[in-house]
Amino acid sequence: MNMNFEWDSQKDCINQSKHKVSFAEAQFAFTDPHR
Repeated sequence: MNMNFEWDSQKDCINQSKHKVSFAEAQFAFTDPHR
């Protein structure tokens, strides 16, 4: 299964400040077989 992700760069900055995780990193949670 292929998934493509897009995100708003401003929301990405907010997420990084709030959760210490970028959307670029978070996208891998969707392909983790142990999730």
